[in-house]
Amino acid sequence: MVEAAIICLVLNGHKSGVILKVEGEVEEEFKLVWGDKIDGQIINTWKDKNEATEYGASAIGILLIFILEKLVIRERLPQDDVADFSLRTSDSPKFKGQLEVSGIWKQTPTNKPKDRVGIKLKKLQKKLPSGNFPVFVIITEFSIPKSKIEKYGK
Repeated sequence: MVEAAIICLVLNGHKSGVILKVEGEVEEEFKLVWGDKIDGQIINTWKDKNEATEYGASAIGILLIFILEKLVIRERLPQDDVADFSLRTSDSPKFKGQLEVSGIWKQTPTNKPKDRVGIKLKKLQKKLPSGNFPVFVIITEFSIPKSKIEKYGK
């Protein structure tokens, strides 16, 4: 996942040390630093930009949820579930919420992080009308780069 995130950033013209702007639940900036060399072979393994974008967005989302909420991945959820991952604290296997991630290679006027978060929140309201546990939605856009975070539920 980390390799995919680096590929997405590098192929969008960014270098190690790029600033990731975070909006929504928090307004912060984070410096993304990596040491991995990205050569032709690594680029060839991530030719599918859609897959690279989704895996890369997962890496950024997992990193942000750990930094901001001190939560880690408990398990990967089935694709048709409410979210992508269930969450726990690092010292307990107890369920603490869910994480839904999505990525955008390069935003367009009709596909921006804010819009994608809105779509995800509407789906969550249909699937979880009571909102009994928190679901964090994190959408990452790699050309700027920026992430939009919203929390649904308690």
